[in-house]
Amino acid sequence: MGVPQLASAQSTDDGGTVSVGGGDLLTIGGLLQTDAYLGRAPTDGFRVRSTRLRFGGEAESLQYAVQLDFTSSAPLLDAFARLPLSDQLRVTAGIFKTPFSAEILTGRPDLLFAERARVVDNVAPNRQAGVSVAGALVPDRLTATVGAFNGTRGLQPPASDPLLYVGRLNGRLPVSNGQLTLGVNAAYSIDDDTPLAAMGRPSFSGRRLLFGADARLEVDRWLLAGEIDGASLNPDGLGDANRPLGFYLAGGVDVSEDHQMLVRFDQYDPDVPLQASPDDQLTVGYNYDPTSMLRFLVNYQAGTNDLGDGFFTARLQVALR
Repeated sequence: MGVPQLASAQSTDDGGTVSVGGGDLLTIGGLLQTDAYLGRAPTDGFRVRSTRLRFGGEAESLQYAVQLDFTSSAPLLDAFARLPLSDQLRVTAGIFKTPFSAEILTGRPDLLFAERARVVDNVAPNRQAGVSVAGALVPDRLTATVGAFNGTRGLQPPASDPLLYVGRLNGRLPVSNGQLTLGVNAAYSIDDDTPLAAMGRPSFSGRRLLFGADARLEVDRWLLAGEIDGASLNPDGLGDANRPLGFYLAGGVDVSEDHQMLVRFDQYDPDVPLQASPDDQLTVGYNYDPTSMLRFLVNYQAGTNDLGDGFFTARLQVALR
C-alpha cells in the first residue's frame, strides 16, 4: 500500500519468481510482453512492449530490489532498499515509484488494460530517486506514505528546490462479498528548468502542485475502478498557469474463472492553448489468464467521436512475479 511491492515473492505451483541458492536471499523474476497492432497505420505490426528482469531478496530484515527493462533507452527502472523500522513502519530509499496514483502503483503485469490511462501517464510523477516512509495508521486498514524525491525521473540530479514532496493515504474497507480500496495523494515542488513535456512544459520553472484520488470496488465477479488526477503549474515571471486535469472510469466482470471482460472511459485535458485536447477515449478489453504466469490480452481503443476509427492491441504476456 502506497509503496512498490518487493520484487521477490514466494513461488506458486503454476509460476512465480525463481529462488537462487535457496531461501529469500536472492530471487529472480521477469516480464515479457509481445504486442500486435491492427488499425494503427502506419505502425501496424508486432513489437516487444516490455522485457524486464527483476532480482531482489531479504537479508537480516533488509529488503532490496533491482529491475531493468531492456526495451527502454534508460533500462534501469528500480533500484531500492527497504528497512522495516517496526512491524508497522518502514523506510525505502533509492529509485522507485513515488506514492502517487493507484494505477501507477499497480505493476505492469497486473494492469487491467494494455496501457495506463492518459491522465495517469501524463500527471503522475512515476519513478524517481528519493526516500519514503510508510506506516500503518490502522493495521490492515489505513496506510500513510510520505516521501521526498528528485522531481525528475531516474538518476538525473534534482530538478526541484528543495525537492518534490509526495504524500498518500490508502485505505481498505470490507464490503459484502468484496472490498473497497480508496486512495488520495498530493505532491508539491518548486521547480527550476524541470522537463514536464507530458504536461506541455518542455522546461518548467515555478510551483508545481499535483493532486489525485482513486477508488476500486470488487464484489463477487464485478469490478468498478476510477481515478482523477490534476496539476496546477504556476510559472515564475511571465507566462500563464496551466491546469491539466483528467479521469478514467473502468468496469469489469469475470465471465468465468480465467476470463475477464472490461470497459474504460478515459478523459484528459492538458490545458495547453496551442495543443488540441485529445478526444475522449473508450477502451474495451478482454483478459485470459490460464495461469499466474501467462496472460492473453486484447484491447480495442477508439475516440468517442468515432468509435469505428480505433485500433486493436493483442498481447501475449509471460510474467515471473
